[in-house]
Amino acid sequence: MAFKPKEGDVFICEKGSYANVRLYRTYKNAGKLIAYYYAPPKKPDDDRYIESLIDDLDGPFFPSFSAYAIRGNIPCGLDSELNSYINIETCLKKIINDAKSNRIELTLAESRISELTGETSQRISVVLKLLIAEKIQYQFSSTKQKEFIEFTEIKITSENSKSYYGSLAKEIAVKSEQVSLLTSHGQTAGNYREHILRSLLKKHLPSRFGIGTGFIEGISRQLDIIIYDKANFAPVFQESDLVVVHKEAVRGIIEVKTTLDSQKLRDSLQLFYDIFRSGTFHPKLPIFKGIYAFNTNYESTENVAKAIRRFHIRPYFEKTIQAKITRDIQYLYQEISTVCVINKHFLFTKYSRFGERDNGNIVPTLYSISEENGLDIQSAAFIASIFDYLDGDFYSKRTAQKGFNQLMSTESVKLKFENYIANQDWVPRTATPGEHDFSQGAIASRLDKLSLWFEGETSASEYIKDIESSGSGEALRPPPFSSKPADK
Repeated sequence: MAFKPKEGDVFICEKGSYANVRLYRTYKNAGKLIAYYYAPPKKPDDDRYIESLIDDLDGPFFPSFSAYAIRGNIPCGLDSELNSYINIETCLKKIINDAKSNRIELTLAESRISELTGETSQRISVVLKLLIAEKIQYQFSSTKQKEFIEFTEIKITSENSKSYYGSLAKEIAVKSEQVSLLTSHGQTAGNYREHILRSLLKKHLPSRFGIGTGFIEGISRQLDIIIYDKANFAPVFQESDLVVVHKEAVRGIIEVKTTLDSQKLRDSLQLFYDIFRSGTFHPKLPIFKGIYAFNTNYESTENVAKAIRRFHIRPYFEKTIQAKITRDIQYLYQEISTVCVINKHFLFTKYSRFGERDNGNIVPTLYSISEENGLDIQSAAFIASIFDYLDGDFYSKRTAQKGFNQLMSTESVKLKFENYIANQDWVPRTATPGEHDFSQGAIASRLDKLSLWFEGETSASEYIKDIESSGSGEALRPPPFSSKPADK
């Protein structure tokens, strides 16, 4: 059945040429369906949008699937068109990448796609016209003799960002391998790997933040890497990279592992849990808590996620109270932020509804990021995650995040749900004064405000003032409830 545009649809006319193909949008006026397209004005007073009745256009028409994807719904009955669009675009991207010139002659593209996909020449031509008209990833160019389809500047930038961020991990991996060849002393090699990561962070994080190794005031455990606000808080003690810092200055803590196995993962999770358990250290702003490893015996990211979930929900025997308890996540963002293994695994936490229903409890959730072509973007994702937890003005924070956002927009980078790290009835067990009550609406509202801080739209001072202005001065705790048995 031929595609017939309706109100709100976006489409092209199949008979247009590559050079002049236009992307139309539709709306209704006085009961009539109007199609319009954008035309760069030749004179200041020219209309930018050219309109016509849909009945006056020369069909047939072909729908824009990018427009449907942005709106979040693809109508039924377009399976054939959608499958062709996916097959042809995927093939086109591959042959342009293989050409290593960011473009290909259109006649050559048509013949190569026909050979590789078996799609008809008419369907190939229509999809190529649509991709050119959308101007998202592809555009038209020509010489006197030839016509080309080529990557847009946005597409080229996103592809280049993958190579750049992948080089970060390569730099770390090469230096790590060098130290492995030069020394067999595990402690020395481990210390040098910490130094490698600290040096990388100093190169890429804003200068107002210090990066050292040492202690948080009042906490006895030495930490591999501490990221702290040195612009507003002078260290209590500093000798070269060794520091003791105020709790209020801490913005991130990183545990560095040569090889991440199950015991070292548990030890790191326990370290973070001991430091940040309620009553010991409950910061008003989330603090980055990451594990960075150079190797691992975990074969799959899924198994790392399962191990983190088990750590939090499985009961264990606590000697000090002679009873079995669980390591429940007691407040928002108490849990680990990321786990990264070079070129193998990257996990991060965010908050989402449990299950597929909109009325499920909001719980801490693990997601993974991977790159299907084997490029190591894990280290880039790790560094980008740290930026979320650093205070800064809107412009500087968005600029720092821009490169990684471009990287994430490439098709080969995949985001995947891995596991929940709390049970379905989870709620925070405590909150700082003024933070939130324990209804799902209040928790969602607080997470929305935190997201503004993560994105740089709210400063740390503004966020903390918002909490303090609505607080009673006393920490909040939810009413008692009976938890369901822990999942296995």
